[in-house]
Amino acid sequence: MEIFKASVQYGDWQGTASADDGHDIEFQSFLKDKGLIGEGAYAVAIRFYNGENFDKPSVRVVVADGTGHDDVNAQINASGILRFKELEVELSLEEFFNLFKRFSIVLMSRDLGLEGREYEIIE
Repeated sequence: MEIFKASVQYGDWQGTASADDGHDIEFQSFLKDKGLIGEGAYAVAIRFYNGENFDKPSVRVVVADGTGHDDVNAQINASGILRFKELEVELSLEEFFNLFKRFSIVLMSRDLGLEGREYEIIE
């Protein structure tokens, strides 16, 4: 079983990520244009992993059968056990990040309870 949560060997830093689809192409369209998913498929997650001595990142896309966001969302909400396909997508770091117009990652030292907390920047 897989879990929708990022993890690495030691997990010294944990956090969140957020991204906006690119100006020129959305991630869903990119997958369809490359023939990686068909019209009856919808990407529900991207698993990105990179590490020391990697020539390129590991990019895995979690895919549901469905015609779009609303259809897949209804299936997820109606299902007890989630079952998806997963496919490997060959991309360099530059190709991956160029698919998004903005990409934000926040990593926090583990076990400090900082996620979602507000803070002030002091000088």
